[in-house]
Amino acid sequence: DAETPVESLTVSATSSNTTLVPNDSIVIGGSGASRTVTITPVSGLTGTATITVTVTDAGSLTASDTFVLTVTNTAPTISDISNLSVPSGGNTGALAFTVGDAETPVESLTVSATSSNTTLVPNGNIVIGGSGASRTVTVTPVSGLSGSATITVTVTDAGSLTATDTFVVTVTDNYLSWAAANGVSGGASGDSDNDGVKNLIEYALIDGGERGVITANSFAFTKRGAPYGSDITYGIETSTDLITWITPVSGVTENATTISYTFTPGSPPRIFARLKVTAP
Repeated sequence: DAETPVESLTVSATSSNTTLVPNDSIVIGGSGASRTVTITPVSGLTGTATITVTVTDAGSLTASDTFVLTVTNTAPTISDISNLSVPSGGNTGALAFTVGDAETPVESLTVSATSSNTTLVPNGNIVIGGSGASRTVTVTPVSGLSGSATITVTVTDAGSLTATDTFVVTVTDNYLSWAAANGVSGGASGDSDNDGVKNLIEYALIDGGERGVITANSFAFTKRGAPYGSDITYGIETSTDLITWITPVSGVTENATTISYTFTPGSPPRIFARLKVTAP
């Protein structure tokens, strides 16, 4: 100013859109001839506001300058969730992931999830947990079923922009899915068809093979095989008195399809052997 010292000049600013940029969120700084203006729009909002900066001298004369501030919204972010497998009847546990956004506070971000296979994983069986930037997702497939489902996790900000991440939950076959597929009831220790053979043994071996095949001085059992059986272990126990059973024993041969036991006749004079199937 030609007459008023620069340090005596008064600088103020106003906004044409006080919803987006309230006047009190415009801060004038600096001193003398060098001044600054800092503008902080309301978080989560977008749009434009015309900012008018006015300088007033000692005689109340003014000069002003205007500029347009455009506030844009960027999409939120979400970290990657890895694919995983769970046994039938299990769940994924709480899988951790993070979310973020440049404009919307993390505690205001909305997280949701959907399943591509609602028979295996109903949407209601996907639970979002956590808070702020640290979130979790827990997926519980329907017990007794197997297969895979793609889970889509979506984060939405205050401006309705979204980001998504997908991961695949594979549910592997086990005793529960076999029992459900074959109408077997009574649990692993039950005898659903009342044939004297426990359900777990029928699950472990091929149909009709529960009593094994004896040839000369050995007997063998044929495993049921894929996709079942990965959840159990096989073993042979021996006894000379039907009271004390010993395992492991020599003479046992096991591969992917069979388990067999070969004994030496007369050594010991009497020996009993049995198949043992163990579930986790």
